[in-house]
Amino acid sequence: MSSRAKAPLSLGVAVEPFSGRAPSVIHSLHCALSVLLLFSYSPRALIFEILKVGRFSLLLIQMQASTIVPTRHPNPEDRRFGT
Repeated sequence: MSSRAKAPLSLGVAVEPFSGRAPSVIHSLHCALSVLLLFSYSPRALIFEILKVGRFSLLLIQMQASTIVPTRHPNPEDRRFGT
């Protein structure tokens, strides 16, 4: 038994506000590898965390796809388009 006190496990993943970009593949792989190292003692916890990261990535991709960016007509004085 180690003389050091065990620190509670935490993923240490900071979620930034949605910036309009889906997470990159490298970032997703890094998260999965971190989870693999942290939860290697429990396969059930490992699978749960990988699924959670995957669902979060899909949510961000869906948010990006549903984001509507307003566009302006090049000539704001042109009234043909109902503006």
